[in-house]
Amino acid sequence: MIERLHALVAFMKSSAANHDETFASHIAAGHLDAYLDDIAYLSVNRDAIVVGVL
Repeated sequence: MIERLHALVAFMKSSAANHDETFASHIAAGHLDAYLDDIAYLSVNRDAIVVGVL
């Protein structure tokens, strides 16, 4: 999941840098920050999440 979120973040940044207004507006709206927060949360809580799933 973390790897996929990193890929999404990279794609969003790349698309915005290439003047894709949709992704630029998503970044401006805070979506990128939300995904980065998700990555941090999943990283910190990985063990508890894995135990809860299994």
